[in-house]
Amino acid sequence: MMRITAPELEIAVLVLGMVILMVEAFITKIDKRILAFAAIAGLAMVFLASFFVAPFPSQNQATGFWSFYSADRLSIFFKQFALVTTIFVLIMMIDYAPVVRSSFPDSCIWCRRSISYSSSFRSS
Repeated sequence: MMRITAPELEIAVLVLGMVILMVEAFITKIDKRILAFAAIAGLAMVFLASFFVAPFPSQNQATGFWSFYSADRLSIFFKQFALVTTIFVLIMMIDYAPVVRSSFPDSCIWCRRSISYSSSFRSS
């Protein structure tokens, strides 16, 4: 059975976040809930993979830059806790997205006004 190391989980979360941000940035006509579901699914896979992490404690002797990271059982527990809370926040975001969207109906108008107002100072 292949064991997963803790830095691989960190890299997986980083890649997942970067991919979702890139998709959101370059695909303009996408429902944000789809991105939330993709993030929930990706984080759930990372959470399940965290149960198969091979814990390795920090070494007493410093060996350069690679001795700063330790993955004992307690740190893996807190990584799992952070993953679960992030998943819950994304689930709540799906439920409250229409409320937030209706709270700021003219946000684009305010953006345009502030940009035109700030550009008037540059031209004078």
